[in-house]
Amino acid sequence: MDGRAVFFCLSERDGVGVDRGAGAARSVPVEHATDSPSGAAVRGCGGLDRRAIFLPARMACVGADRRAGAARLLRLSMRTTALPAQPLVAVAQLNKWYGAAHVLRNVSLDLATHERLVVCGPSGSGKSTLLRCLNGLESHQSGRIVIDGTELTGAASVLGIVRREVGMVFQSFNLFPHMTVLENCTLAPVWVRKTPPGEAEEFALTQLARVHMSAHARKYPSELSGGEQQRVAIARALCMAPKVMLFDEPTSALDPEMMKEVLDIIMGLADSGMSMICVTHEMGFARRAADRVVFMDRGEIVEQGTPDQMFDNPTTARLRMFLSRIVHGRIAAPT
Repeated sequence: MDGRAVFFCLSERDGVGVDRGAGAARSVPVEHATDSPSGAAVRGCGGLDRRAIFLPARMACVGADRRAGAARLLRLSMRTTALPAQPLVAVAQLNKWYGAAHVLRNVSLDLATHERLVVCGPSGSGKSTLLRCLNGLESHQSGRIVIDGTELTGAASVLGIVRREVGMVFQSFNLFPHMTVLENCTLAPVWVRKTPPGEAEEFALTQLARVHMSAHARKYPSELSGGEQQRVAIARALCMAPKVMLFDEPTSALDPEMMKEVLDIIMGLADSGMSMICVTHEMGFARRAADRVVFMDRGEIVEQGTPDQMFDNPTTARLRMFLSRIVHGRIAAPT
């Protein structure tokens, strides 16, 4: 072996390396395999959560029988040493005040990669404030917010990192009226991500097609309906290739027909695996789209669970009261 690592795949997501210099079995991420005592590099075999196992030289396998035995041992080692998946968004004991008004009270919340989370609750319960804190648009007085491993602080450099990875769609579209649809979509990629203009434009047209707006690329916002403007706002956020999308009541300013157009677009994003947190009063959408529903009231998370649990078997009196005041058709199961 001459001190070189030998690598073979146990599965699509796991790999092992045998290192002659290792004094004891240990596990490190594949991308850090050069931390092995001999400094040997190990090639991965697919998947972001791969791990390499380094064993003493006496356990290097030669024959098929020993290889099978070592593989079983390594699988067991991986089960006991693999690190748990880290949430994409982690909020811990978050508190926010506006003067004397305590609008977020010890809010703790996680979002896994590819998870779809819907936040609902009465007006004034802190839902939109929570989203604005996640994107650094509002500061919080205590608690922690971690986005993809980066803790959100007041530092401008940190805000830049977080906002590059978090897309947000607002209630009121917030498109620049003096810019065309395409210019609205390419502005941030060019100035923030430093994407070449031609490349940014090509990607923007792809995202506009995704929301069925590519034919309107040269129009100005004033030439579009409310639903069309909101679809452009979604495409604009997608042009930054965010890791998580935040939707703050994206249909609240739309009539029922336009509302359906926008909700269908968001459903398509959800089905594609986009990680998202959506604040909405549309309970039918929440039942269809969400992996998990969070109910907030008076700045606190009162209850959370799967859509079936939340809508069919609420455990708190406050959630039961909230649901009883909503038109039955808006929480009906999808057909």
